[in-house]
Amino acid sequence: MTFRVCAALPFAGVLLAALYLTACRAEAPEPRQSITPVAQERPAEDRARMFYSRGVAQQSRGNLTAGIAEFEKAVAVDPTHARAYNNMGTSYQRLGRLEEAAAAYSQALAARPQLLQARHNLGTVLLMVGDLQGAVDAFQLVVDRVPEMAVARVDLGRAQGMAGRLDDAIATL
Repeated sequence: MTFRVCAALPFAGVLLAALYLTACRAEAPEPRQSITPVAQERPAEDRARMFYSRGVAQQSRGNLTAGIAEFEKAVAVDPTHARAYNNMGTSYQRLGRLEEAAAAYSQALAARPQLLQARHNLGTVLLMVGDLQGAVDAFQLVVDRVPEMAVARVDLGRAQGMAGRLDDAIATL
């Protein structure tokens, strides 16, 4: 057995040399003319989703400004990304930037009017800035669509009470 392996060794060297020469003669693939970041190679919807996910991650870590930056990238790629606008509004609201929060919620609703979370959030901000009728209108739309949503019903009753409409508030609650 040892004799056969030793006898085959010279042939193995020749075989390896032949393979090496063949590989050296093969054409190398042409280099790419430009290298673009992976994010730019993806379709717009995927890029928007990626930026949105990054924004949610930043927001959940408490990095609200970084989250807003990612949500802005998402809506720059996809101006109809209502959830990105809504989360942007939530971050602005948590930072106390209520006018910007209201604008972001309004953009979310312009992109997707049926997004009740954005409508409820807008009502909350309007209540905070003292626009009682705007808050009542926003909460009423949510309650009309989802009557069993307790938080919207409570917020509607609270806004009605603050607006001096106590009978409506009692009936709502």
